[in-house]
Amino acid sequence: MLFDAIRRRRQEKADSQQAWLARWQSLVPEENRNVPVTVEGQTRIAYIQINQFVVMLQDGLLMKAHFFDVCEFFQKAGYHVIWLMRCTQDIENGYLKLKKQRGDKCLWK
Repeated sequence: MLFDAIRRRRQEKADSQQAWLARWQSLVPEENRNVPVTVEGQTRIAYIQINQFVVMLQDGLLMKAHFFDVCEFFQKAGYHVIWLMRCTQDIENGYLKLKKQRGDKCLWK
């Protein structure tokens, strides 16, 4: 069992961005994947949209301005925004650094 968990973790780390996105999207019905949302003539794609929730999947560094822009857009459309981020590249490249860890809680810089 332990080896299965390690193997899965290694696979998740090695997955391409498309494979990572597809794996998350495969958890929901097809009609909830890549849903176009239009506000004031502008359309954006929600990776996953269920009821009043939009899930955005981010693999890699997320710029602050883009984060707030996307959140504002979907909030104007009446959705709550949930971000799922895979940061393995950011940690490996030094963009994210573990500042402090206490038990299962981590503080990143």
